[in-house]
Amino acid sequence: MKQFDVIIKDPMGIHARPATMIYSVCNAYKSQVKLQHKGREVFGQDVLAVMGLHVVKGDLLHITVDGSDESETIEKLMELFEEINGEFE
Repeated sequence: MKQFDVIIKDPMGIHARPATMIYSVCNAYKSQVKLQHKGREVFGQDVLAVMGLHVVKGDLLHITVDGSDESETIEKLMELFEEINGEFE
């Protein structure tokens, strides 16, 4: 199991576009991805649940990846969050 944290910089938080991007990465791999925010935990493979976390700008998101391809999964997720956050730096 591997974990990392990310602070969201998008002024709109995690809305439909980034939630769909997260979902796409999560579904491309076998590992189970969990996103935790303010005491709630959802699976990254559920786009509506990801949006339902109501993550806003400045919030901390904790990501846990567990499975046979967790290294590749976490690498792609980290790249994705760098791309998403990079648009707002």
